[in-house]
Amino acid sequence: MQVVAAEMQILNWNDLRYVLAISRGKTLGAAARLLGVDDTTVARRLAAIQEAIGARLYQRLPDGTLKLTTAGERAALHAERIDREIGALSASVKGADDPVSGTVRVTSVPIIVGHMLVPAAQTLLKRHPKLELELVADLRDLSLTRREADLALRLARPKTGGTKVLARRIGTLRYGV
Repeated sequence: MQVVAAEMQILNWNDLRYVLAISRGKTLGAAARLLGVDDTTVARRLAAIQEAIGARLYQRLPDGTLKLTTAGERAALHAERIDREIGALSASVKGADDPVSGTVRVTSVPIIVGHMLVPAAQTLLKRHPKLELELVADLRDLSLTRREADLALRLARPKTGGTKVLARRIGTLRYGV
């Protein structure tokens, strides 16, 4: 019995960056600028990925721009997803092994500080012994932009701070008699 192995091109994940750059830049030159390489490198890497995939990914239009084919659009969608995943991976692992340390001042109304933050602080401080937590129970809204607090748990959306303050709903507080 004779086994014949077919020659198969291996897809280089790095080449997907070039497909994505063409999708975004529309020309070899623009893609090259996005990637910080020469346009000849972009052309060479695009040829390599087309050969590995076995499909034409773009066509050159008369005005010099590049238009993705149906296969190219599919490849660009996958490349976009991979780009987002790599960004998420980078963000999630950056500093993961560094110990959490320093002082963080958190402010909220007294009932939230007393009934939620103080009990939760014990678990947090056990996990991160180098962290120093200052809990400020105050009815006033301490200013994040003036560094009166680092974090604020509020019962309403902040009225000041503009784009300098990131505000996000983290839960709903229900009241009942």
